[in-house]
Amino acid sequence: METSGDMSASNLERGLSQFLNKSSEPAKITAVKDMGRERIHNELVLRVMSTLGNPHMCGITELELFDDRAKKIPLTASCIMVRNQGKGPKVSVDKLINGIKLTKDEKQMWLGYLPMPPNRLEILIRFDKSVQVGGIKIWNYNKGILDCTKGVYEVAILLNDELKWTGQLSPGKGQVNCDYSKAIILKDTPGDFKLPVEEVAEPAPGQPTVGLGVPQK
Repeated sequence: METSGDMSASNLERGLSQFLNKSSEPAKITAVKDMGRERIHNELVLRVMSTLGNPHMCGITELELFDDRAKKIPLTASCIMVRNQGKGPKVSVDKLINGIKLTKDEKQMWLGYLPMPPNRLEILIRFDKSVQVGGIKIWNYNKGILDCTKGVYEVAILLNDELKWTGQLSPGKGQVNCDYSKAIILKDTPGDFKLPVEEVAEPAPGQPTVGLGVPQK
């Protein structure tokens, strides 16, 4: 017999599945190049185009940036800036790079407030000009199915004002035993280039793999 909590989570998951499967016109992306400015560093912008349903907030568990040899680019909070954020409590950007990815603890995740349209929330990352970017891994908001609507859905990624990628992210459902990130290749000539996959321990028999507190079939 399902409890009310189980039914609520089940209904939310069905609703999320319908949301992800419905067809929609992609959001229009614009990139403006500043040809008159000489750069002293690289700038990568993650532009949030839509969420998984929440109209006010969006969350991310972790961002990982990699060079063209698939080596992780070290980042500090001073490298990151959030632009066009709406009104609400500000969460420190160091939550985006604290290295804690396989977690359901919302205190370890970043949460931002969306601006009024047509503005878009943007996360800007600055790093050394000599570094060649290979790709990025985005770990979506992962508190659990009941809060997955705060996750980011459609994003645009710009590198030095050039649009490099647009697409959708997978929802975080409270996964702690799998690499649930979205790996995005940004190399101009990717070839067989791959980003590393997070090594995780296998769950014990009967141990939940998502944040509902019940084993998933």
